[in-house]
Amino acid sequence: MRGLGTISKILTVRPDGTLSTGGSMVMILSLALGALLGELIDLDAQFWLQWR
Repeated sequence: MRGLGTISKILTVRPDGTLSTGGSMVMILSLALGALLGELIDLDAQFWLQWR
């Protein structure tokens, strides 16, 4: 499954058919950091003014 990126690293299927999760902390930290940076540079206002 090429091209799924983060999703393919978080959910994996084991040989016995069960699902396994891992690496979810990296995704949570990335989302939190992205939200913080978006707030710091006021990204919503920039998009709102562009579409208006």
